[in-house]
Amino acid sequence: MKARTLIAAVAAAAWLFHPAGAFASHHHHVEAAADTTGMDHVHRDVHLKRGGIAALDIEFGAGHLVLRRGAPSHTVTLDLYRTVGLDTPRVTLDENSDQDRLRVDSGTWRHDAGARIHIRHHGKHDDEADDDDGDEDDHDAGTRDSSGDHATGGDSRAFDIDTDAHSVWEIALPSDVPFDINLTSGASSSRIDLTSVQVHNLEIETGAGEMDLSFDKPNPESDGTLEIHGGACRFAAYGLGNARFRSITFEGGVGDFFLDWSGDSRHRSDAEIELGLGKLRVELPASLGVKLDASGGALAHLDVDGLDRRGDTYESPGYAQADRRLTLQLSASLGLVDVAVR
Repeated sequence: MKARTLIAAVAAAAWLFHPAGAFASHHHHVEAAADTTGMDHVHRDVHLKRGGIAALDIEFGAGHLVLRRGAPSHTVTLDLYRTVGLDTPRVTLDENSDQDRLRVDSGTWRHDAGARIHIRHHGKHDDEADDDDGDEDDHDAGTRDSSGDHATGGDSRAFDIDTDAHSVWEIALPSDVPFDINLTSGASSSRIDLTSVQVHNLEIETGAGEMDLSFDKPNPESDGTLEIHGGACRFAAYGLGNARFRSITFEGGVGDFFLDWSGDSRHRSDAEIELGLGKLRVELPASLGVKLDASGGALAHLDVDGLDRRGDTYESPGYAQADRRLTLQLSASLGLVDVAVR
């Protein structure tokens, strides 16, 4: 056991300090286009009939995912592509409930297939996409839409990742409906642009692959929470100030992570960051009052620029008088952490 632990530590150090492992990619954005030539596709427009917060659950496997703002029409637009041979996505609207419940299912769940999506109105490349055991899991196969028919048609744009069997999904959310969003992605390349989308709560879990999350304008909702769980991936979040969540939790495993807090932040917000093995860069605007507690640093290397140090605590100048404040708790086991005021 000790030998394996030592080997893992040596491998981790080699990855961390090798130039290819450095977090040099935080200015890299996931490409916004993918070739869907020859792919089968499904198109659906689903109208949300009830008021209140809509809950959106997305489970995405291998491929390319786009989540963005659509028209202010109370309508979710889905453009779903898949390579020939994968199951046809099926769209189901449950009207036997006090909530609108929309389900989009790819059929048999496969490690190399696309995804399934649930909306409840409530309120590597090829070799990296393989399972260790090759098993297939079934998730509600046989679901049909409310009319009993399968949906067809559509158009899409997505990203640039190679797998033998994959899906390309574009989901446009109406800007006049608030959402609770739960997103799980596998070996995928994802662009999650929630600019001008009303996001109440957001939870993201991403495995192998890459993901960009962005808020280019202030979120109309301002009292929710954000949870991010990153595995072996490249993950970048831009405009977290504009996201305006009162609480943010980030857990990073093995990979490159970038968190940009620019934007119109709330007057008071809290964030908790936990890093396993990887590289993390946090950029903070000079206009934001920041208090950073790094007492959980363990074996990580921490570099802080632009904050005054007081033991294991760092503060921005004038923190006590700042109109907008962020309290940041940092815990890192083994990795490199860079915090900078810009």
